Amino acid sequence: MVEIPEYETYSLLSLYQVLNSIRGDLYPEVYEALVKEIGRRVPESVTELEDCYFALDKTRHPDYEARIRRQIEELGGFRHASIEPITEENRYRTFWRRFWAYFFDGIVLGVPLGIGAVVAQNTGVVESAASPYVRQSMELVAVAYAIAMHAAYGQTLGKMVTGVKVLDVAEGRKLSLRQAIVRDIVPLLVTAASTVYLLAFGAMLEDARLSGMAAVVQYAIGAAVLVWGVAEIVTMLFNRKRRAVHDFIAGTVVVRIAN
Repeated sequence: MVEIPEYETYSLLSLYQVLNSIRGDLYPEVYEALVKEIGRRVPESVTELEDCYFALDKTRHPDYEARIRRQIEELGGFRHASIEPITEENRYRTFWRRFWAYFFDGIVLGVPLGIGAVVAQNTGVVESAASPYVRQSMELVAVAYAIAMHAAYGQTLGKMVTGVKVLDVAEGRKLSLRQAIVRDIVPLLVTAASTVYLLAFGAMLEDARLSGMAAVVQYAIGAAVLVWGVAEIVTMLFNRKRRAVHDFIAGTVVVRIAN
């Protein structure tokens, strides 16, 4: 007997993504449960429906295309200028979208945190000698932000703007908290190592006496970051689904959900 997935735990987008791949003639009970779950869902917004529209295989499911179009019209119509369908050919072309998402997130986090740090130093709340610790705290916030947003939504604010989303590699479920953590495990470890380094050698940094073990540790951390960055880009460019190393480690994939 075929086990029926717990479709009630799936997002509406995930339900339509499963619909793209499942065959009703081979798995009639599973297909019936999927269709029933889609039918009972009440869309929360036009944005949610647009995500489903762009992800749907419209060639195989013209009836569902019409259904989603009708629901979108009932909620005020499309918000995107283009409604070009997302296909298997362009679904995983996310390199530049991910690049600009990273850039956008840097602005979203960096500007307010930077202003806060400057104000804190100028008002005497934080001593200038504590600047390295302030920067380290900002890095910790950035990693925590990425993990929390991916676990909750599969997207950071940058990914929401650029129209990409991180999914489980099977593309039927959203990320789990474990996957979100594992996906950023290297930045998390580097940040932790940098924090320990700062606590251990903070006095040397302050007095510009960086030498010996402190220098070795700093160069090791820098080299690790460089190697990791290169490996991420290389792997992303040379596989069909544009999965970077962290995607392989966490069992995830980044897909387009909007044009």
